[in-house]
Amino acid sequence: MKHRHHGRFPGDNNEALKCVQHDTCWTLLPYLATYPRSIYLQAIYYTGVDTELSKKIRGIEKFDHRVLRSAHDKIAAYYRYRHPDKLGQLVFSFVAPDCDNLSLEEILEEIYKREWCSYWYEEVRSLSEEPVIVRAILTAVAYQNTDDGYEAEDLLMELMHDRYGKSWDRGVLLSREYKRKNSYDTMELPPEPDKRLFR
Repeated sequence: MKHRHHGRFPGDNNEALKCVQHDTCWTLLPYLATYPRSIYLQAIYYTGVDTELSKKIRGIEKFDHRVLRSAHDKIAAYYRYRHPDKLGQLVFSFVAPDCDNLSLEEILEEIYKREWCSYWYEEVRSLSEEPVIVRAILTAVAYQNTDDGYEAEDLLMELMHDRYGKSWDRGVLLSREYKRKNSYDTMELPPEPDKRLFR
């Protein structure tokens, strides 16, 4: 029996797609660290100037998945928001030619998997064109589970909300942390970003 996932927006009830995103998370999530790292280290190579972050990130071989899980989940929710359920649509075998022996449900899941994975890789490459996002990702990974890492995770999520929006996302609206940070003085300016992110 497949478990149900909570909805991030009204109508977020495509359980098949949610399951595909959940099941592919462990395979896809590392790319959110490795691709930006390759971009950043290539830039370091071209400039010939090592930074504190480049030295630290170069030696990272594994990381706590929770560091980037919220960013993954935001992108996954946005994908579902922008790609409504296909269950009511006809699915022809030419869409998935190697799925001849599968049920309609299995074909649909295979299509969801292909489309979601393709979107994920393309989206991570697009995110990696934004230097501040790259630095936030790499700082969160390099300084995982420390105050500096938590600050980078918070910055990354603010950048994700700026990119994908907040108004549709129940996950943001229900977040106690978000409410705590934004319920006191709506005119207060955000603090200066951590200078290490710009080294």
